[in-house]
Amino acid sequence: MTRQELETEVGDAKTARKILESIGFQPVIPVEKQRQYFHRENITACSDNVKDLGDYLELEILTDSEENRTVALQKIEDTLKQLGYSMQETT
Repeated sequence: MTRQELETEVGDAKTARKILESIGFQPVIPVEKQRQYFHRENITACSDNVKDLGDYLELEILTDSEENRTVALQKIEDTLKQLGYSMQETT
């Protein structure tokens, strides 16, 4: 359900695309979306409207240890319940 996610800033999108293509990545489908960010305590919620696909919600808590990960997952599950969803409805 959770995974390590690595991110970095890209200063030049065209150069980043060229780098990806030079190591074998190929563009597949352009994605157009509008994103709104919401914050409560240490939870970040991203509400996305993706053109031709629909609406999506992402809940995220950044943690620095396995112990904190368990607490964060419970907090996300509690937030989902407040919104009327369950973990079984997530991807």
